[in-house]
This record gives sequence, structure tokens and C-alpha cells, in this order.
Amino acid sequence: MADDFSDFPEDDAILHCYGQRQPHDPVSLIGTPTALRALRQALDAALDGGLGLCNVWAADGEAYSVLVIPSGQTLPLPCSDCAPAVSPAEMGSGSVPDLPC
Repeated sequence: MADDFSDFPEDDAILHCYGQRQPHDPVSLIGTPTALRALRQALDAALDGGLGLCNVWAADGEAYSVLVIPSGQTLPLPCSDCAPAVSPAEMGSGSVPDLPC
């Protein structure tokens, strides 16, 4: 992998996540120190019994959230009945919104 974030300021939260290409391959997380710290905080929050969330960027400028969920908890996605009640801004706000369903 040729990810080189040296052109970005160190305080930019740039994180690339690569899944396995084939079975038994590693999963790779490549990021700036700021992004890796944000990911660590999300992991710590999940380890403390909650949900972890961090907002990061891909090198192309696309923002996305990483949601860390401990086993035994469910993924907090809105159902089709309550999806209109959760705005895209709430889903990307840095906290997991309370869903009405």
C-alpha cells in the first residue's frame, strides 16, 4: 500500500481502512497520528461499555465516521419507519443519536 500522507498537516484526521483482499490477509488501518488517536478514543469508549465513534477523512477529502460497537450490542441504525426522524447531520455529528424506534 502506497498511502503517503506526508503532504497533509499532521493534525488532519486522515484514515484509510482496507479490508482483506482474500482470506487470511490482514486488515490495514493507515492514518495520521490525529486520526489514529481519534480511533483509539473510539475503541476506548467501546471498551468502557459504550459505543465508540470518530469522524475522519479519506485523503480525497471525503469525510466519514467510524463506529465501534462492542459484541452484544446492536448496530444503531434507523428502521425504515423512523429514518426520516434522523437527519444526516445527526448521523455525522460525532455522537450516536437516540433513535425514536
